[in-house]
Amino acid sequence: MSAASEAHVPPWLLELFPALDEPTDPTAYEERVGRMVYGGGLPESWVRGGLADLQGGDWQDRVLLFSDRYAQALASNCWELGDLFPPDEIKAPQPQLRGLGWAIIDALEAGGRIAGVVVSQIVFIDGKGKRTAITKPGQARTLLPTAIGLC
Repeated sequence: MSAASEAHVPPWLLELFPALDEPTDPTAYEERVGRMVYGGGLPESWVRGGLADLQGGDWQDRVLLFSDRYAQALASNCWELGDLFPPDEIKAPQPQLRGLGWAIIDALEAGGRIAGVVVSQIVFIDGKGKRTAITKPGQARTLLPTAIGLC
């Protein structure tokens, strides 16, 4: 992880990243998944959906911090990591920073906040007070999780 961002990263998250020259094996991956889910409280679907593959540093720190703060609320409303960050981008060494998640992260970093989350939409307010609602790709606007609270 970059030194500049280490001050803002939760301590449990710092322990998850091996030195980049260390080989990774399935056991280490599963241990990291377990620590992120059970030690850090992140949704398992988000961790296995790409968070466990991140090594930290620059843009990856931004995704991890966003997930640490909002993933549980988003997952409980049927949002998955791939709905916000394209899976091919999460694994790219130098992503194009596209996808709905980056619009939200940019607004939050500019002093904004998430105002509400429902199954089909996330409403956020940027640092200047502008309210934006984004709709989950491929889903009609709805307020309740399908099957009475089940995704």
